[in-house]
Amino acid sequence: MKLQLLSFLTFSAVFDFFSVSAGTVRGESTSSAVIQIKYDVRQIENKAVFLKFSEAGCVACKDSAAVWEELAKQFSNNKDIVIAEIECNDENYLCEENEILSYPTFKYGDVDMLRGPYKGPMDFESLKKFTLENVRLTCTMHANHWCNDEELALIESLRKMPLDELLENIDDMESAEEEEFEAVENKLEAAKMLLEAAEKNLKKAEKGSDNTEIEFAKTEVISAKKTIEDLEVEFDILMDKEDPFELTLMGELMDELELEMES
Repeated sequence: MKLQLLSFLTFSAVFDFFSVSAGTVRGESTSSAVIQIKYDVRQIENKAVFLKFSEAGCVACKDSAAVWEELAKQFSNNKDIVIAEIECNDENYLCEENEILSYPTFKYGDVDMLRGPYKGPMDFESLKKFTLENVRLTCTMHANHWCNDEELALIESLRKMPLDELLENIDDMESAEEEEFEAVENKLEAAKMLLEAAEKNLKKAEKGSDNTEIEFAKTEVISAKKTIEDLEVEFDILMDKEDPFELTLMGELMDELELEMES
């Protein structure tokens, strides 16, 4: 009886082992379709990435894991789009570089210049739609499979443009950008001078006893400070603003022409 029981237990263990193994072979493995980024981002270079920044112990990160896995499976055979995740810690420069302050945070595009964050709905259909419409690399002279018909037509026209006309257009567009910066800087400088004058007027009014004059001076100071804040925001927006697409393409074309002349 003991021998029969031992034989039965041995058979059961072997059966269980092969059942698990067979399940793995049949594709029932729990391996994830989400690309896990550690320290090396080369596996997602030259691809459009939808990247989830997470943190160990983050409950919200775990809550979004299932839909993120579903999205990754949807795009697992796409050669241009990658659904990935990175766990932020002191060793992952990508998190610090992107100024990640809360988890999970979702960014997308080129890993070297991520856009976002994505703040839309977190259901599968919404994420799928957003990925198809927005997760793409920027159209360039050399990555033209990311370009639409209008962008391709622009590239073709730039390649046909005479060199002197190309240089003139670059100069004109760069000058326009510089003028835009200078205009905001001049406004900001003028606003700071107005604030200085308003603060002097307030100090002068406070030495007297006319409450109406004091309140008016306070209003002028508040107004000047608000103008400065608005202009600083405007300046920050300009700083973050990308170069016009056409100017970027012309810069790439000039680099290409210089390489041709050197070779």
